[in-house]
Amino acid sequence: MEEALSAEDPLREELAEIRRAVEVARRDRAIHGDIYVLWGMIVALGTVLEAIGLDQGVARPWLVWPVLGALGGIYSTIAGFRRERSTQILTHVGKVEAQTWLAATIAVVIVSFVGGISGRVPSELITPLISVILGVPLRTAGTLYDSRHLRVSSLGFFACGAVSLFLDRPYPQILFTIMMLIGYVWPGLMMIRAERRRG
Repeated sequence: MEEALSAEDPLREELAEIRRAVEVARRDRAIHGDIYVLWGMIVALGTVLEAIGLDQGVARPWLVWPVLGALGGIYSTIAGFRRERSTQILTHVGKVEAQTWLAATIAVVIVSFVGGISGRVPSELITPLISVILGVPLRTAGTLYDSRHLRVSSLGFFACGAVSLFLDRPYPQILFTIMMLIGYVWPGLMMIRAERRRG
């Protein structure tokens, strides 16, 4: 009996350690919910500007993306350094999330820019494919941080991608813009709000 109890103690300690690591990661992500808000606004704005450019016959309306992407990248890099300084260590949970977002970003670039330039990915498929791609890291982050808002947002992006396959321009872009505001900006604001309440 005593041996069974002593065997359970290390297991309990490990579970407690895992819970503490997840809580630290959640607190860290909550502090930086502004990144979700920023990227939600950037992508929503970029989608609207590109759609207006296409409608008005502007040459190369896609150039808005490198500009907005660079601005978002600079802010994210600065925020990332700030995050590492404040926590002193990037948790395993944080590393998994970072790598998932990196993989999703690479996939988005391949689909949108490489696919578009090569002509192999029709322009009407780009928005639905990006929507589906974004659902994956959101689902992963929602699971890692036990965030209901992010998990629900991921389902919204999957649904947005599926529905967009049946719609003609500009409706997929309108739906995607709305989803960015609901799926990125809203969870980001909820994270910031939760952290302020905790503080």
